[in-house]
Amino acid sequence: MDFCGSLVAESGVEALLHGLYDDTLVRTPDGWKISQRTAKLVSAVVGESSQLSLVSAP
Repeated sequence: MDFCGSLVAESGVEALLHGLYDDTLVRTPDGWKISQRTAKLVSAVVGESSQLSLVSAP
């Protein structure tokens, strides 16, 4: 699955995030539940709102 998100620190630094995640599901008596989620950051843009710069993810 794909995810995109935005974070803003108290200092005003903003990060726009893009990545992928995989879920491991288990069946319970109440239905399917996520037992584990693994996320991988693909890219991040970090900086003040007026001066964002691309950061490569490992």
